[in-house]
Amino acid sequence: MIKYSKNPGNRILIIADQFEQLYTFCTDGETRYKFINALLQTFQNSTEKSFLSTKLITAIGTNFLENAEFHKPLADVLKKDGITLEQMKSNQLREVIEKPTQKLGIEVEKRLV
Repeated sequence: MIKYSKNPGNRILIIADQFEQLYTFCTDGETRYKFINALLQTFQNSTEKSFLSTKLITAIGTNFLENAEFHKPLADVLKKDGITLEQMKSNQLREVIEKPTQKLGIEVEKRLV
């Protein structure tokens, strides 16, 4: 449990990468439905005016967005607040890997990139 009084004014960022695993690994639709509802309720109750703002970032493959559409409240949030990122081309991927490391004076082997 997080004690907010120890860190007043701090923001919490929760990142749920590979959110599609909710559909691939959770075969019980009722459990998945309850989990999504709990998440949505938690973040919908958080207001911008609160002293502590908690944000959730989910990453879900576009081929799984169809699954999310079956849960209307989730689909509504994704339509309202979702950001779709297009697949990057090779040169774009190289740039997002190499530029930050160059700023730090680190050289990444070409074969790793």
